[in-house]
Amino acid sequence: MVLAGRNWAGLRTALGLVLLVTLGSTGNGGAAPRVSILPPVVEPPDLSTTSAEKPEQLPRPANLLTLDDLVNLASANHPDLQAARSKADAARGKLVQAGLCPNPLVAPIIDELGSQQNAAGFVGVNILQEVVTAGKLRLGQEAANHGVNAADWQAMTRWFDVWTRLRLAYYDLLTAQREVQAQKDIVDLAQKNLTATRELKKSGVKNEPDILRAQVDLEQSRIRYRTALNRLEAARRLLVNATGVASLPSFEIAGNLETLPPEFAWQSLVEWVLVHSSEVQEAQAYVLQAQVLAERARREPIPNIQVQLRPLYDFIEQHASAQMSAGVYLPVFNRNQGNIAAARADVALKEAEVKQVELRLTERLVLAFQRYRTARQQSEIYRKSILPNAEASLKLIRLGYERGDPKYDFTAVLQAEQVLAQAKLAFVQSLGELWRATAELEGLLQLDSRDLIDNCSAGSRR
Repeated sequence: MVLAGRNWAGLRTALGLVLLVTLGSTGNGGAAPRVSILPPVVEPPDLSTTSAEKPEQLPRPANLLTLDDLVNLASANHPDLQAARSKADAARGKLVQAGLCPNPLVAPIIDELGSQQNAAGFVGVNILQEVVTAGKLRLGQEAANHGVNAADWQAMTRWFDVWTRLRLAYYDLLTAQREVQAQKDIVDLAQKNLTATRELKKSGVKNEPDILRAQVDLEQSRIRYRTALNRLEAARRLLVNATGVASLPSFEIAGNLETLPPEFAWQSLVEWVLVHSSEVQEAQAYVLQAQVLAERARREPIPNIQVQLRPLYDFIEQHASAQMSAGVYLPVFNRNQGNIAAARADVALKEAEVKQVELRLTERLVLAFQRYRTARQQSEIYRKSILPNAEASLKLIRLGYERGDPKYDFTAVLQAEQVLAQAKLAFVQSLGELWRATAELEGLLQLDSRDLIDNCSAGSRR
């Protein structure tokens, strides 16, 4: 299979297990462990070695990169993933901070210093501690916990964004390589056609306008060939950029466009995306966070207790004493009315954003599925009808030409070859579009092809 290698099924399972660990470890009010749902950082593949060291595998050229190699490069180097990891770590730091009690205020006290009876005065210390009431610390930590979950889901979204862009660039390069070869074949045929037309002009069969038309066809074919070369160069650069590295040594990529992707059923796709997408999960985590923050704002007017302790020492009497007091701020004027209203509005906003995310995902899925279905239909028509017919036509015309049939001259053979070459080029382009659309679908579903076959297949392949 030309998609991700066999480690993708394990990778998805690992992502899910780490996520479960994250959600479970942050739900008890304690600090969450430092984990990430992103794939582990791996070392880039060593392009100077081959797989010949593994006897169970066939050796491959040192500069031949598979899709797995490219994924490993992106995992280790792409700045989007590094930023997502940092953001998740920052959310965990906020979770720790949200559960911390206020620090006590400690200040020295010297009363009646320099008096006639007690020149040393009363020496002591003033200790002031704020006691947070009404479970506000717990609510703050619970809100931060939902923020950690949202950051983890966002990190997973960033990972699949990078994965999708990488695969799109990978299939662009595969397609560009095939297009260059197809365009070169067309140029060769156009050159042969021009040479044959010139020879036929000498025998009186063709005339000058025929030669001019052949020259125009050759020049146009050369333009398309140079365009394909430029596209190939750009595709290589975009693939390197998609891995997040500045440059790569000279390399080739392994892959096969003609391996068919699974067939998809629309209803299964949209149901899966709207339930399992990390973007939806992130939006729902923000809803839960907003609800907790709204409750936290509602409890904010409940005053915290200010406890004050003043231990003193009288040098004259050589007597120690202490004063203790407690007080609260009365919520007379400020009852947090504005923040409560804002928090309730934020809950409504976050709930609306869940619907917005679902609508955007559905729209992207509709467009990707439309491109997928169109490209699949086109590629199947080329595979089952157009290419076989073009090959059969060329075979019959060539056979007639070899037998001396006057209806089929060498020009007819060249024209049949050109028709076949153009059909092959269009077939390659439809395959490239099919795999690009498949990569977009898999990025939205956040599954690889093996999982898609299990969960979203429309049935057996025709």
